[in-house]
Amino acid sequence: MKTKFILFLSVLLTCAQSVPVLSKASKTSTIKSSISMFTPILAQRENCLDYDRDFKPSPQTRIIDLKQFGVQVKISKNLRTMLRNNGEVWILTPVDYDLIACTARGGIGGRGLYYRYIRRIPNPLNLPLNKWVAQRERAKKKRMGYGYQSSIEPYQFSGLNGLLVESRSRLNSSTYFVKIPRINDVVEIGVGCDCDIESKEVYNFLKRVSLM
Repeated sequence: MKTKFILFLSVLLTCAQSVPVLSKASKTSTIKSSISMFTPILAQRENCLDYDRDFKPSPQTRIIDLKQFGVQVKISKNLRTMLRNNGEVWILTPVDYDLIACTARGGIGGRGLYYRYIRRIPNPLNLPLNKWVAQRERAKKKRMGYGYQSSIEPYQFSGLNGLLVESRSRLNSSTYFVKIPRINDVVEIGVGCDCDIESKEVYNFLKRVSLM
């Protein structure tokens, strides 16, 4: 019996010596190695600034019918149109179209966008255009503070009397409002950009827009 106990104790000591003992440094290294095995490699985000900004409008043109606004627009054949989720329509170059697509894919640096747009804005009280625009500008000034300034000028479009609003805040902006027959909402026609917009750019766009 004594012989068996001595033999069992000898085997137990041999097993204990064969188990490696990790130092603090070894444990840390092992943990880091385990973490690195399961950490995903993040894909590099697309750089939207890499897009070539050069664009030359085609001398050939085409007509797009926008029945929801009661107008049609004459544009260069190589321009693109985009229907937004809020119902407005953008007219833009293929370069700016790709820039939007790049940003939608999660790319970075998507600035410098320039587009022409047409949208509808509700007029639930069916106010006359001049009162509707004046009310809108008062509300906008209250929301943006005293740094916001604007002026309202009449301008005739396709025989209709509309109003051009020039505003100044962080950037200068111009946009045109008009009531179009058979359209209950006010139609807004303008140019969008993260830059200053002069009234002549809106006037030039209006020359390409006509009633259907």
